[in-house]
Amino acid sequence: MLGTIITTSIYILGTIVLFGILPTETLQNSPAPFAEAGEIIGGKYAGYFVAAGAAISGMGALNGWILILAQIPMAAAKDAMFPKIFKKENAKGAPVLGLIIGSLLSSIVMLMNFSDSLVTQFTFMVNLTVLACLVPYVFVSAAYIIILVQKHTHINSAVKTVVLGLLGFLYSLWAIYGSTAEVVFYGFLLLLLGIPFYVLMQWNKSKARAKGTNEITRTLNTYLDTLKQKLYDAHQHLLNKGKVVSAKAITNHYLGKSEEKKTILEVFKLHNENITALL
Repeated sequence: MLGTIITTSIYILGTIVLFGILPTETLQNSPAPFAEAGEIIGGKYAGYFVAAGAAISGMGALNGWILILAQIPMAAAKDAMFPKIFKKENAKGAPVLGLIIGSLLSSIVMLMNFSDSLVTQFTFMVNLTVLACLVPYVFVSAAYIIILVQKHTHINSAVKTVVLGLLGFLYSLWAIYGSTAEVVFYGFLLLLLGIPFYVLMQWNKSKARAKGTNEITRTLNTYLDTLKQKLYDAHQHLLNKGKVVSAKAITNHYLGKSEEKKTILEVFKLHNENITALL
């Protein structure tokens, strides 16, 4: 929390300093406003020093983003929400195929704007990346409020929960609105390209079956079918006997556990629990 506050303060104060040093026209057209501000404050060599620091920071951030490029698809693949090819790792645990595929896709996007200058292409890629990050932020901000309400968490600070969620949601919308029409257009196309993968993975999960044709897979699927039928029979047995259907009751019937004899107090307690479960 403290680190986030310090980092945010540095970003805000650095931006405010630029507003006070450089004219608006220069800020709009300058590819390196911090270097120009450093030159005004300490001369030409100070500008070079700030530019070198920005270049080092940019290269470090670029290396980090290249590595993160494959981490997000790998996490989604491990959650069975993306093709399993993205979770394959090399001997050192790096998702090498995800890195290759992500780099190829990034190169294709760069080639789509090959007629533009390098600065223009880089700006477009950065804006497209920011848009791709903002879309999950919108859903996370909205889900933050819904999940806390459903789980009855932080009831005593409901106003704080709603305000924080709305601020995050509105800020994300404002940032998306501030993106250029071209960035929003290509970002929307990228989101549409992800829909077939999501539908495919959901369809595979809905079958609740292992994928493959070898003997182990066939045996596992046969066992799953048998288990499903036995659980269904246990459910029907409880319904026919007029008993309360619960996960514990189905499990006990499946395992062949008989009901233990209970005292009158235990019977009353069980009765109350069953009535509560039906409400």
